[in-house]
Amino acid sequence: LGLTPKTLDRRTAQRLGLTDGGGVLVVNMIRNSPAHRAGLAPRDIILKWAGESVRGRTELVDKVQATAIGSEVVVVILRQGKQYRASVTIQERPANIRLKGVL
Repeated sequence: LGLTPKTLDRRTAQRLGLTDGGGVLVVNMIRNSPAHRAGLAPRDIILKWAGESVRGRTELVDKVQATAIGSEVVVVILRQGKQYRASVTIQERPANIRLKGVL
């Protein structure tokens, strides 16, 4: 994906009105990565991956790793209080990108 995910803490989730307490905060993004090309940005909150709720970083990592290279996945994000959909095309991580915490 080319982003750094962080589990959204319960307090922040409640403040944002996320009743199920889930979500993953996009902390940082690699320019020209699949997530960047799909329109995701730092401070977005990923709520769903391929129609399924995402409750935390580990769950998002598992879902991404279970998705075939070349697949297009619809992601639901929360940005500035509004939900948006974005289509992300999964690609193999380039060999030169080995940054800690980057998905």
